[in-house]
Amino acid sequence: MGNRSDSKGVALITGAGQGIGRAIALRLAADGFDIGLNDISTNKSNIDDVAQEIASAHPGRRVCVFLADVTVEDDVRGMVDGVVAQLGGLDVVS
Repeated sequence: MGNRSDSKGVALITGAGQGIGRAIALRLAADGFDIGLNDISTNKSNIDDVAQEIASAHPGRRVCVFLADVTVEDDVRGMVDGVVAQLGGLDVVS
């Protein structure tokens, strides 16, 4: 796993299991960001696939998955706290 010093920062991408969110996550990982991936629990297999794709394509990037509903305030708090705890900060949210 990489560390914060070789990263451009930490990005949290909501809706990262598919579509635009997935594309943003892949691009930011390619650009050198460590990535927190978020989606709802029904998209768990999709988001796990995105995490694996990032890990395979960018071995130095740190990536973690947070299942949360962004319409639920407590889920959002837990997700943000989790990103900060696991990746050491938060620089970009999409």
